[in-house]
Amino acid sequence: MADSKSRQKKPVLSISLLASNRKATIRKCLDSLKPIMEQVESELIIVDTGCDEETHDILLEYTSHVILFEWCKDFSKARNAGLKEAKGEWFLFIDDDEWFSDVSEIVEFFHSGEYKNYGVACYIQRNYMDYQEMRYSDSWVSRMICLDSDTRFVSRIHEYLYPVKGACKLLHSPAKHFGYVFNSEEERYKHSERNISLLLEMIQEEKGHLRWWEQLAQEYRGIREYRKLEELCEDGLNFIKRKNNRESNKARATFYAGKILAELYGYRLEEAEQSYHKAIQDKRNSTMCQARLYSFGAEIYYKKEEYAISADCCEKYLQIYEQLKEDEIAKFEQGAFFIEEGFEEMVRNSVYSWYICCKLKEQDIETLKKYFFCFHWEGEVLTLQTVLIPAIMDAMVSFSFDPDFVKMADTMMNRKGPDEQVLSILMKKEKEAPEEYKKLAKIFAQISHKHYFIWHTKIRNVDFLHQEESISVQEQETLKEYYQGLFSCVIDIFKLDDSIWEIAERYKISLEPLFEKIPFDQWKRGIDSFCENTSLEKIEERSKLIKNVTNSCNTRYEYFALKAAEARIVYGMGREDYACLRQLFYEFIEKSFAFYGEFFKKNAFEGEMELLPISCRLAVHLKKALDSEKEGNLKQTLEYIKACAGVFPSFDPAIKAYVVLYGEEKKREKEKKEEAAKEVKKDMQKIALQIKAKIPFLIEENRVAEAADIIKQLRSYLSDDIDLDRLEKEVQMRLS
Repeated sequence: MADSKSRQKKPVLSISLLASNRKATIRKCLDSLKPIMEQVESELIIVDTGCDEETHDILLEYTSHVILFEWCKDFSKARNAGLKEAKGEWFLFIDDDEWFSDVSEIVEFFHSGEYKNYGVACYIQRNYMDYQEMRYSDSWVSRMICLDSDTRFVSRIHEYLYPVKGACKLLHSPAKHFGYVFNSEEERYKHSERNISLLLEMIQEEKGHLRWWEQLAQEYRGIREYRKLEELCEDGLNFIKRKNNRESNKARATFYAGKILAELYGYRLEEAEQSYHKAIQDKRNSTMCQARLYSFGAEIYYKKEEYAISADCCEKYLQIYEQLKEDEIAKFEQGAFFIEEGFEEMVRNSVYSWYICCKLKEQDIETLKKYFFCFHWEGEVLTLQTVLIPAIMDAMVSFSFDPDFVKMADTMMNRKGPDEQVLSILMKKEKEAPEEYKKLAKIFAQISHKHYFIWHTKIRNVDFLHQEESISVQEQETLKEYYQGLFSCVIDIFKLDDSIWEIAERYKISLEPLFEKIPFDQWKRGIDSFCENTSLEKIEERSKLIKNVTNSCNTRYEYFALKAAEARIVYGMGREDYACLRQLFYEFIEKSFAFYGEFFKKNAFEGEMELLPISCRLAVHLKKALDSEKEGNLKQTLEYIKACAGVFPSFDPAIKAYVVLYGEEKKREKEKKEEAAKEVKKDMQKIALQIKAKIPFLIEENRVAEAADIIKQLRSYLSDDIDLDRLEKEVQMRLS
């Protein structure tokens, strides 16, 4: 390795790494240095500021030149410990939370001998805001210097090399840096509080050192302490009010920008406008500072709805941007905190956004067409989502159809991570502004994106174009492709809008072949979700649809029928009607056996039934209960019903309702029997009275024995009849 050679002769480059026990990134950092060390005569010096034994062993895998340093809250002292032992002509320093993704320019810088013409070099530090590497900002960092006897690190925090001598070379070798990604706000605040306390101490010790003021402003912004940021910048402006040199002018730019930022984030537009006016009139500002101020002006006046002024600010910003965009040295030299970000993608996209929106207010579509594709649409930019995209969608509705609109729609939808703002607007227009949706449908129907609502819009657009007239065979095939695309990316097709099913029926699109192409597990998941999360009314509608559009019986349709039967019970249908609930139970049992009977042998439906899904187990218990009830075995019925409880919790309310209804039904049956018996008894009593009326005639005719026999028979119906008692005594007297 180049590290061993560096002991034999003076290395060209000394690389110093500050290691602080970051296990997740230390290897990435060290491995990224290998290509440099393999191609440039180098030495690696690692300053261990408190690594554990495991991490320390990793360091020793890469070099034996590891310096143990006891951390003392002073980054310069730690850096100087490594610098002190550096023997190279040049010196490069790096942290263990960053690593190079491309070192080709650094290697070429030394290979070509170009390094001999410079005193310092910068590479790009790519500061990520998330671990997914979606959001980041680039900045030049002065991390490489030609070593001199008086070269040293200064500053306890945000340390830097001093003095810097000679020309500066900008190298486009990016180093990924994740030091500003935090797992929680608490972690962010803890990190900033450490930095802030050190910076405040240094300002107290050396008030005239403006670099500390600028660093402190950056820290306040990082933790959204906007009041403190504003106060610091106001104090800074007053402190250097009458100064006019490179250092004070650079700091002044930071203070102007920081104050306006704080006021904008505090939603104080009037104060932000006043600060902007004061700053923009200051002749000491650099050209790049002016550009950043114009970007603020664009935002301020757009939010104040003074669109002409906002557009003017945008034009002035863009003029400076075009002037400086290729001049890296000028941008580097003029850059200050909050200023250097003025040409970054996020700010530039914001200016494009304000400018386009202002011009659209004036019915100017050409500005949109000119600048739309200047955006880097892969980025996650708030202005795009909250301002520009709604304005573009409104323009698509307001202006005549333009093929460029299709390109714009395709770009907005196919950016990395589809823009939900576009989809939400499109969906909202369909529901609330149908005529506007028609215009958008014509545009979005022509894009290539595979989102389900784009397929939905393609289908709707066909209907808009034909207005219920017949379509050609080719158009019908195209429509089938749209349905295939829609069904392929939607798990729950039955939740789709009613219009989708109506259009299929209107243009005679056979859906059954498309249903058959849906994998059964997807079909099942969709039906489960649909039946659990929609209304019973909608389930019934889709049940009718299945019957209407399918001509065959297969497993997938049987499963839908089963879930529909299950839903009717779960959603409370029939719980007040014994016969209705009983019929629903029978339907559920029938559908369960029809579906699960295809997959399980007969013996699976007996015993513990561990293999059966719980809903099917319940169907078995219910069948036993209903069969027992039909046989009239009350005790057995109640036992089976009791066994149903808790098997399939979704059915428990229906089971309880059935028990109540069953009890009420049995009570009604008993009452009917009793009532019938009473009626019979009344009828018999009427007959008995009629027969009793004949007894006196039998006595007169001396048919006493016959009368006695009749009295005996009538006694069970006329037990308390006094007249019958009298007749009985008379008959007994005659017989005696």
